[in-house]
Amino acid sequence: MKVFRHIGMKKKWGFILSLLVAVVLGTAAAGSTATITGETLQAAVQTHVEKHSPWPKGRIRVEFPETMADVAVPSEKVTIKIKGRANEDFIGQTSFTASLRGGTKLLREEHVKATLWVLMDVVVSTKSLSSGTVLGAGDVKVLQKWYDAVPQNRVSDLSEVIGKKLSVSINPHMEITKNVLKDCPVVRRNQPVRIMLDNGILCITATGVSQEDGILGDVIRVQNTASKRIIHARVRGNALVAVDF
Repeated sequence: MKVFRHIGMKKKWGFILSLLVAVVLGTAAAGSTATITGETLQAAVQTHVEKHSPWPKGRIRVEFPETMADVAVPSEKVTIKIKGRANEDFIGQTSFTASLRGGTKLLREEHVKATLWVLMDVVVSTKSLSSGTVLGAGDVKVLQKWYDAVPQNRVSDLSEVIGKKLSVSINPHMEITKNVLKDCPVVRRNQPVRIMLDNGILCITATGVSQEDGILGDVIRVQNTASKRIIHARVRGNALVAVDF
């Protein structure tokens, strides 16, 4: 009789122990957490910027001004979704929101600060140049520079500066911007010019003398050599003007 009671007690305690183990394991499973490192969040932002930036591939650099702390979330499987500011232009100081989700449930949001740098082409001088210099191919070159803001009046192509005149003096390796450039007259005052009248059906040419300087596209006064009459014509090229119909 005592033997059977002992066996029964063993079964009873074994059952209770099994329940306790199940409760402990269930509690551990319910309380599972995942640790997301700060480096992981910043890497997610880096990937987001490279994917969505409008700048050419390889021309954007992400810098993080501060170290991010690790975060713990109550889930074993976590996905990270990055969202930028409205109308993000992907240059300069900004911040992104990292949404940590377990399935469809939002677990936590973290804000990640960043500075975005963009590599741009700029035209610079190769030497000291004085005001009034008409720029030639040997006076300028294209370099690449990192910017954290869109530069005003940036010039990125040599074709935009060659043949233009400087309005200020500049030092070697100085950036040349649109606001220091002036168009050079292609027609000078008292210069002989060819006058063209072309309405698509009839084309007539005559000779004349310019009464003023003019850059490409300007409308200037021109005296017809034969009639001595002053007319208005648009500068179309070197020593060439055309009467608009």
